[in-house]
Amino acid sequence: MSHDLDGNLIQDGKPISNCATPDGAWTCAWDGENRLIRVEPVTPVGDVSRKLEFAYDYMGRWAQKKVYSRTAGAWILASDRRFVYDGWNVVMVVDSSGTPQQKYTWGLDLSGLGGLRGESGSAGIHGAGGIGGLLAAVETTAPHAGSYWFFFDGNGNVGQVIRASDQGIAARYEYDPYGTTLVAEGAYAAANPFRFSTKWCHTEPGTGHESYYYGYRYYSPRLGRWLSRDPIGERGGRNLCGLAANDPTNRFDANGRLGAEDIGKGIGIIGRIQQAVDCLGCAEALKEAKKCTGMANAILKACERGCIAMNCATAKEIECLIECTKMHRNLVKFCLRSIAGAIPECAECIMSSGPDPRPPRAQPL
Repeated sequence: MSHDLDGNLIQDGKPISNCATPDGAWTCAWDGENRLIRVEPVTPVGDVSRKLEFAYDYMGRWAQKKVYSRTAGAWILASDRRFVYDGWNVVMVVDSSGTPQQKYTWGLDLSGLGGLRGESGSAGIHGAGGIGGLLAAVETTAPHAGSYWFFFDGNGNVGQVIRASDQGIAARYEYDPYGTTLVAEGAYAAANPFRFSTKWCHTEPGTGHESYYYGYRYYSPRLGRWLSRDPIGERGGRNLCGLAANDPTNRFDANGRLGAEDIGKGIGIIGRIQQAVDCLGCAEALKEAKKCTGMANAILKACERGCIAMNCATAKEIECLIECTKMHRNLVKFCLRSIAGAIPECAECIMSSGPDPRPPRAQPL
C-alpha cells in the first residue's frame, strides 16, 4: 500500500504478474480537500477494466459518478450518474440528462425515534447517517425495473431485498464483522448498491476496488480501514484509519467522522437512560431525561449552526464543532447527575460508567 503526504491511500491491490486474480493493483487520486476523485487500475486488462471518477457538491457530498470502460486502448464514458440528497441520504439517482434511474425512500435509522432523543422527528432519519433506515427503492430502467423493499440485521446491514411485485427475494447478503461480503445471491444482488451499514458500495469490475462511501470518507472492507485519515487527526484517536474503534459489530459510524475518543467517552445518553428504564423500571427517569437532553440537543444544534454560519476554513469549522460537542457532552453529564439525584433508586443504573450490555442504537456522543 502507498499513501500520499496527507495519509490518503493512493495505491493498493494485487499485481496480476504476481497473483492469479483478475483484479490487479489500482490507484486512487485525491483533491485538495482529501476527497477521492478517481480510481483506476495501474495496468488495464483488455476491455474488462473500469475507471471511476467522482465529483462533490458544496457540502462535500458525492454529487457525480462517472464510469469509463476500456475499448481499443482508450477510456470511453459508459455511464454518468448524478445524486439528489435529503441530508446525507441519497433519494434519487439521475443520468446526465436528468432522467431518474433510481429512487429511494428512507425511514427511521438506528438512531431511533427523534422524540426519544428530544429532537425533531428528522433526527431518527439522519441521526445514524441512514444506517438501517432504507425502506424501498424504485428502479426505473431494465433489467431490474420495479420496486424493492429492504430488510436489515441488527447492525443496520442490508440482509435481504424483496421484490414488491411478488414478494420474492431479489437479493440476499451476508458479511464478516468488517463488511466483506461473504454471500451475495439473487438477480438484484450485484445491481443493488446499498449493502454493509446501508452505505453505497463500489464494486465496478476490472478496478480491483471495493469500497463504501460514508460521506466524509471511503471505507475498504478488505482492508478493514478507511482509505483516508480522520479529518481531525489524532484528536479523534490514535488510529487514524480505524473503523468504529475496531469494534464494528457493536458500534457504527454514521458518516466517517466517529473517532475512538468519542466512543471511549460515552455509551450514549439514550442507551444509558434506557438501561435504567429496563433494569429498574424507572419510567420517570426517562421522562425527565427527555426534557433535559432535549434542551441540551437544541443548544448543540444552535452551536453547530453558528459554526457553519461563520464560513470559516475547514480546520476552523471543525475546531468550532468540536467545542460544541464538548459543551453538549458536559450538559448531558449534568442531566444525568441531576436525574440521578432526583430519583435515587435509578441513580446507580443511570450513572454507571460500565458498558451497555446491548449494542448502541444511537450514535455515541
